[in-house]
Amino acid sequence: MKILFVCLGNICRSPMAEGVMKDLVQQHQLDWYIDSAGTESYHIGQQPDGRAVKTCIKYGINIGDQRARKLSKKDFETFDLIYALADEVLHEIKSSHPNPPQGKLKLLLDEVFPGEHRSVPDPWYGGEEGFDPVFHMIREACEAVVKKYGSVSSAVI
Repeated sequence: MKILFVCLGNICRSPMAEGVMKDLVQQHQLDWYIDSAGTESYHIGQQPDGRAVKTCIKYGINIGDQRARKLSKKDFETFDLIYALADEVLHEIKSSHPNPPQGKLKLLLDEVFPGEHRSVPDPWYGGEEGFDPVFHMIREACEAVVKKYGSVSSAVI
């Protein structure tokens, strides 16, 4: 299984999701490849936001070695699942990359709240305290993904 998480700049929500999912994949000994990207290019090459790094470290996950990158057309060939972390991100992906393969592009929180189109709030605009609830939302959704697809085995790229 190959999973990509996407937010706007790839410095807050999607790197946290990548880190959380990699941690769960290791715990469950799954042969999955996990990555993250953003729909915008203004943070390419940068580390995740320091508040995201600090929050993840608080829960035993180090995301400091990640670097922001932009979503590419090739990602639709590479990944089995592409999770947008917010509804506006999902719409932007659909408008920038029309006709993604059926069932490949999803909203992450739909794994916990099917059909409700809930978004993970962007903590970038607030203080450090906004990152903790976002971490827990992401963790709950990633746990649901592992529960749903954990028996699926695919090669790691």
